Amino acid sequence: SIEQLERADWGAPTYGSYVVTTVHDLRRMPLDALGDEHLRLALSQQVGLPWVAELAVIRLEEDPFRAGDFGPGDVLRAALRLPAEAWRGRPDLKDRLGRLASQAMTTIEALTLPIRDDIDEALGRFQG
Repeated sequence: SIEQLERADWGAPTYGSYVVTTVHDLRRMPLDALGDEHLRLALSQQVGLPWVAELAVIRLEEDPFRAGDFGPGDVLRAALRLPAEAWRGRPDLKDRLGRLASQAMTTIEALTLPIRDDIDEALGRFQG
């Protein structure tokens, strides 16, 4: 779990929002038990990096359109929106994400999927 890897127990949540309680819960889950929404949320909240980023890239290589609660492409969008510091020391992972995002854009453009503009914007910021 993220909690074990970080060697930090956050204790019980002190605020009852969905985000706070879910992030506290996902920190205690085995990494292989994290679902797509967990990955999206952990990436968006920058929790458990670098383990979550690596897991996200592995899963995105299987399916770049993994959906969290907001629909197809959620996990990819969240990974692309991580700050540059998240990839420091992991250029291999950043390169893999960039390649799979570019390939996903080709598919999105061919299918004219509605997430095109959102992924295109996130990929543009990711690349630089």
